[in-house]
Amino acid sequence: MVPVPGAGGVCTRSKKVKVLDGVSMTLARGVCHGLLGHNGAGKSTLLDVLMGSAHATGGTGHVFGAPLGSRAARSAMGVCPQTDVVIPSLTGREHLRLWARFRGVPRLAMDGYIATMLATVSLSDKADATLATFSGGMRRRLSILSAVIGSPDLVVLDEVSNGLDPVQRRHVWEIVASLKS
Repeated sequence: MVPVPGAGGVCTRSKKVKVLDGVSMTLARGVCHGLLGHNGAGKSTLLDVLMGSAHATGGTGHVFGAPLGSRAARSAMGVCPQTDVVIPSLTGREHLRLWARFRGVPRLAMDGYIATMLATVSLSDKADATLATFSGGMRRRLSILSAVIGSPDLVVLDEVSNGLDPVQRRHVWEIVASLKS
């Protein structure tokens, strides 16, 4: 059996509040999973634990056999957090080139790869514009590309359509659906 991301009995605690209490899950490959719950239910905290940016105070977990928080687990994941992580002075192309280098995309293939990615999210015409000039929806699409660049085994998208208008939201969900294939 091929290892898949999973967790058993994961707990996190702040000083007075148990944020996660015995969360267990196993994720299947090639399937889009969603975490549903009211505000403050611990969805983002669970994703933070999965990504290794928060520490579980109890339980265990792994990403394709690697312990949560390990370098191997982090390397297997691409992440698009709730807030867009962009450097306003970079262009769209420079931003993706930076992420491509982080993810080990070969330099010789990088320009064509980035051009294809930008076209996928209808940002080819903005490739050389600074991110300071991008709309919120454009930054969100670029953030999604940052998460999928280099074809990681697991892509984590936290509130991926938050703050988008209905047309942009639809476009983002089409992008997410295309990632499964």
